[in-house]
Amino acid sequence: MSLAVWIGGLLLGASAPRAGEALVAMPAPPISVPLGCGTGIIGNPALDPVIEIGWTNELATSVTGRARNVDAGSERVVLWVKTDRWYVQPLLSDPFTDICQYGFWENWTWGGDRIVALLVDESYDPLLNPGGVRDAHPAEQTGVIAFDDCPAPGGAERYLKWSDYTWIVKNGGPWGPGPNMWSDDPSLVWADAVGLHLTIQPLDSVWYCTEVWLDLDLGYGAYEFRVATPVDTFAPEVVVGLFVYESDTQEIDVEFATFGDSRPENAQYVVQPWWRPENMELFDIGPDPQTTHRFEWSAGRVDFTSWIGHGDYPPAPEDVIHTWSNTEPDVPVPGGEFLHLNLWLLGGAPPSDGQPVEVVVESFRFEGP
Repeated sequence: MSLAVWIGGLLLGASAPRAGEALVAMPAPPISVPLGCGTGIIGNPALDPVIEIGWTNELATSVTGRARNVDAGSERVVLWVKTDRWYVQPLLSDPFTDICQYGFWENWTWGGDRIVALLVDESYDPLLNPGGVRDAHPAEQTGVIAFDDCPAPGGAERYLKWSDYTWIVKNGGPWGPGPNMWSDDPSLVWADAVGLHLTIQPLDSVWYCTEVWLDLDLGYGAYEFRVATPVDTFAPEVVVGLFVYESDTQEIDVEFATFGDSRPENAQYVVQPWWRPENMELFDIGPDPQTTHRFEWSAGRVDFTSWIGHGDYPPAPEDVIHTWSNTEPDVPVPGGEFLHLNLWLLGGAPPSDGQPVEVVVESFRFEGP
C-alpha cells in the first residue's frame, strides 16, 4: 500500500515498509509545516527539547521521527499507542527507543488509533504503569520532557448500541490477543434484535477477528451474558472471551476454547494471572444452543455460574452447567477495568477447518452491588 504521510517536517519513506525493511530518512521540501502534530511542543522549539513523529504507516505499526536539542546519552524515547486504553510499545520488557545520529529514532508497535512519542529523562519509570497499561494520557508522568501525539492515519472508531450500552468496536492490528487482525466492518460485527454478532471471517485472504468493549468502569457487581450459539464444535484455534480487563494480571474471564489442546474441557473461568493453578477452573460447556454465564465480583471474591437456557438467576439445579468461586489474593479491585467481548484466533492462525465462525450473544446485563 502506497502511503506517504507528512508529519513533523520529514518524509520518511514513500510507501509502507515490508517487515524487516529499513526506513530511509529524507529531508522535507522547503515548505512551512508544523513540528509533529504540535500537541506536545512547549517553549521555543529552536532551543528547547522537542520530539516529532515524522512518519507512521496506516496502522502505526512502524513509526519513526526525530528529537531535537536533546542529550542522547541520558534521554530516550518511549512510545505508546491507544486502542481501548494506552499501551507502552513495543513491549513492557523493552519500552525504550534509542535516539540515533542527528536525533533520528525508529521502532515498531502493535498498532492503534493514536500514537504518542515521549521524550524522557532518567527519572522516567515505565514500571509505574502496571502491565504497561494506563488510562490517563502517557505524558502525564514524571520524567517526560516533551511529547508528540498524532492519530494513526488509518485510525478510527466505530460504535454500536446493544443491551442499553454503547460499545466501541475494535479495528486494525495485528495486536493481541493472538495477535490478530481486527475488523469493525458492519458485515463482521453488528447488533440487531437477535443480539450481538461477533464473527471470524476472511477478507482478501486475511482472517479478521472481532471485539467490542465498553468504555465504562462498572466495578463490583454481577455480569451476566446470554449466549445464543453452541460453542462446542468450534475449531481448536477459536476463542470466545467475556471478560473485564485492566491489565494482564487484573482480569476476570469466562472463555470458551480448548486453546489448541485435545483436552475434553472447552470452557474456563479465570482470575488472572492464569498460570497460578488456583486461579483457573476448567469445565465442559456441552452442546446446548442457549446458555447463560454470570460472574459476581465483590471485594476479595468472584463467584461464577453457567447454566442451560436463558432463565433468570439463580437457575434450577438441573440446569446448572458449572459453578466456581475464587477467593484468592489475585481477585482484582475496581479502578480502571473495562468490559470486553471478543472472538479471536489462537496465535493468529486461521481456523484449522477453514470455516468462518459466528457467535451471538443475545444480551448482557449488569447488576450493581
